[in-house]
Amino acid sequence: MDFDQYVKLLLEANGQAFRSSSPWIFTDGMGFGDESVWWPSKLKVRPVPHEGLDLVSFRGDFGVKPLFAGFRVVSPVAGVVVGICPDFLAETVWIRSETGVKKVILLAHVDPAVTLGQRLGCGDPVGVISYPVTNVPLHLHLSVLVGALQSLPAMTWEDVHCTAQVKFISPLSGLHRDSQS
Repeated sequence: MDFDQYVKLLLEANGQAFRSSSPWIFTDGMGFGDESVWWPSKLKVRPVPHEGLDLVSFRGDFGVKPLFAGFRVVSPVAGVVVGICPDFLAETVWIRSETGVKKVILLAHVDPAVTLGQRLGCGDPVGVISYPVTNVPLHLHLSVLVGALQSLPAMTWEDVHCTAQVKFISPLSGLHRDSQS
């Protein structure tokens, strides 16, 4: 599955039509590797380059629509839930792909509807976008992690930043990546 196919699944799971190959609206700070923040903050630079994509708003039938609390999040891969950990807005669900290159997909800032060890099919429900608890607008954070995933002591944001044996890759190419090169 590529990024556009995942976007289609997300929008359809929320009763929205998929009208173009790039319905998401990105600004500086939302993209993979970006160093700035995109939300109102005293911070202007992230402590580490952005590990994924922030999906905040999309072009719908009636113009630009922001994500909303309760927006359904679905799995972009067939796999197994290998971690659920707190993040600064809600929780992050870690899904290890069971096909192709071994990778872990991270879906952050959600209220999970899955359990550790649960098997998921592509498109299966994972949870919903959490209600806001800070001044950071509602959004879905999507990351793709590859490498020696077994080297992580636990599936947490802190652990992933403390090892050089795994790395983040861009979700734009990483969802359908067939090799680790």
